[in-house]
Amino acid sequence: MSWASQASSVTTVPSIGDLSHEDIASAVHLNEKNSLPSSVKPLATTLAHHTRDELLSLGCFELPDYDTCRELIRAYGRWIHPTLPMVDLLQLSAVFSDKDSGSASLLLLKAVLMVSYPLVGHDTSRQPALARQVESLVRANAERDPILVLQTLILMTYNETDSQGRNSYYWMRMASKFSARLLADAQVLSDTRPALRATFWSLMARDATVSLAARRPRQCKFEIPASFQKRPAVVKMQTTGFLDYETNSLRYSNVQESLHELCNAIQVTMDSKHSQDSLASVQEPAELLTAWYEHWHERLRSIADQTGEPSFRVHQAVILGYWSLAVVTLHCWNPSHKLEPTPEQSNKSEVVATALNTITSVYLSLYEQNLTQYIPSTAVTALAPAAVAHLMNSTSLDWEVRAISTHKYYLCWQVLRDLSSKYESAGQVMSMMDTLGQGLKDSFDTGTAEQAARLRIWCTDLRSSMGG
Repeated sequence: MSWASQASSVTTVPSIGDLSHEDIASAVHLNEKNSLPSSVKPLATTLAHHTRDELLSLGCFELPDYDTCRELIRAYGRWIHPTLPMVDLLQLSAVFSDKDSGSASLLLLKAVLMVSYPLVGHDTSRQPALARQVESLVRANAERDPILVLQTLILMTYNETDSQGRNSYYWMRMASKFSARLLADAQVLSDTRPALRATFWSLMARDATVSLAARRPRQCKFEIPASFQKRPAVVKMQTTGFLDYETNSLRYSNVQESLHELCNAIQVTMDSKHSQDSLASVQEPAELLTAWYEHWHERLRSIADQTGEPSFRVHQAVILGYWSLAVVTLHCWNPSHKLEPTPEQSNKSEVVATALNTITSVYLSLYEQNLTQYIPSTAVTALAPAAVAHLMNSTSLDWEVRAISTHKYYLCWQVLRDLSSKYESAGQVMSMMDTLGQGLKDSFDTGTAEQAARLRIWCTDLRSSMGG
């Protein structure tokens, strides 16, 4: 179904400022295929002419074709929504159904499309343009519903570093500030909509994972009402024709529950590492992370093996990746010093060794199944300490250790290279590995010719892979 066939049944056209849908299409010379559908709510305010012209010039009132929008929303529902269950997918997907019964905020729809582009086979170069459009719509007060604005800011944390150096951590700070203002509003606190609870749950989960990936302090440290912290119900979408959640709602409940408990442990971990007390105990976060692994690792693996469902395997791997990174962060990183992974420390701790083996096995499993493209950027960082350990062990004098580590390192490198085409963070990890490899080569005793030769091969391969 084209946008034109949807628009033809509309008798009343909502206005955007002082422009109608037809005016907008004319102003930017859109064809019928790209004009806004009637069910997409445009702006909720009258715009100044210069603001309106800016939004028009940025393409804020254009959408991809109908089939592409369906594909992007389907990808969002499958690969992002289970761990970020705040968007009303039933309503959003209905906009793109044959019944044309839904409605959507232009701002939120743009944000959903933006985060979905890296998940499908389309040109990801469109994502930065969509991010600029979303930011411009936010600044223009295009949406008056504060919950939808907060959802949009949370989704902006999926945008990699832009031309102004703003990254996921920056957008998490914006979402945190906005949510703090919302919590000071009595009307918001009395709001009983499920979307409010789901949004704040997603906010806290996203804050934990973004701070972990950046290894920087959490930003959402304000008090959130207990009613907002309950895990939201899994959305069932079997009636939309997009996804069948009816048969797998239980397994996605496990995804959300395990993520919820892990994020609580991550919050304690990050607070401990950034405490002003240099002697802050790691006992509490260590116990929380250990308890989480003992309860959830086998459970998640069992469900993944039983179902064989690709989306669940990805969510399982990503969550275990966060756990592994939290363990390494807790035991092997001192924020008062420059971040320099030290595999020697890893060998002293059984739990760290378990974490490194876990992240390696689950991510390489995704690689073997061609599922690495669905790994979010915040989860890429988890590969760094594992790759470091394998690189170090590849220089072992023990032939068996050297062979296994060499194989695992090359696989980690391949995953990073695949992800580097869309995630700057993957390229940064690759650059770090190149620097580390060069440093190791330079530090070796010239008498250990065999080890030096192996490292020289490593570094040559690294530079070749990066085009250097």
